[in-house]
Amino acid sequence: MIITPINSTESAVHLSGYVTGATSGYKEVWPISGTTASIAMPEILRQVSVSSGDTTDVAPSGGAHSVLLEGLDRRFEPQSELIDLNGRTGVISEKAYRAINSIKVVSSGSDGTNKGIIYVGSGAITTGVPATSYSVIDSNISVSETLSFTVPNGHMLEIESISVVPKTINTTSLHWELLKADIVSEIEVDQVVYTSMYRGTQFESTQKLHRPITIEARKTLKMRVSQLNANGDVLVHIIGKLIKQ
Repeated sequence: MIITPINSTESAVHLSGYVTGATSGYKEVWPISGTTASIAMPEILRQVSVSSGDTTDVAPSGGAHSVLLEGLDRRFEPQSELIDLNGRTGVISEKAYRAINSIKVVSSGSDGTNKGIIYVGSGAITTGVPATSYSVIDSNISVSETLSFTVPNGHMLEIESISVVPKTINTTSLHWELLKADIVSEIEVDQVVYTSMYRGTQFESTQKLHRPITIEARKTLKMRVSQLNANGDVLVHIIGKLIKQ
């Protein structure tokens, strides 16, 4: 996630995600889709845990030492904090979150990146993996490729273009959908707001929208894909504007 101010009321937004693995059904766009097809959303205001699947993601070892966690508070206002990693042991955030929008490595040892998958989640942690995951950083990547963005209070997200880029030539059949998600009575409710309408080929598919797709405040943008081949890796990029209302 990259947000760059344009003026006093608008910011450019660049969201990216990664998904891999064969599927005939839908997988939401994030690196661990092979084991967990859907990205969970905090159903209530809660503190979260941050952990790694590798014991060397802790100072002074060679992996990641600390990460920047970005999300929304109980009023859906932006907030962030630095988390010092402790390998596979979960570190609990000081702040409580209604949404997790991004996580990235900000300091590391000699390897210069995270050695294991870094998880933001809740519940019991087993070898670094929480019972419920809200966002992840894939190993050796340093930034989250979880395509889940909750719009802050008092803002609107306008989506201007969508790029779906198969990383391998084996992705010969692909269908994708944009979702607008919300939590209602602690249950996630999804609405399809845009679809590819056809199965794409192995080549890049870019949709430049004549009329922007809008996601309202407190709603969450997600994306899911289906019909991936066994070696199908897909990179997704979404460009838009965050507009203060």
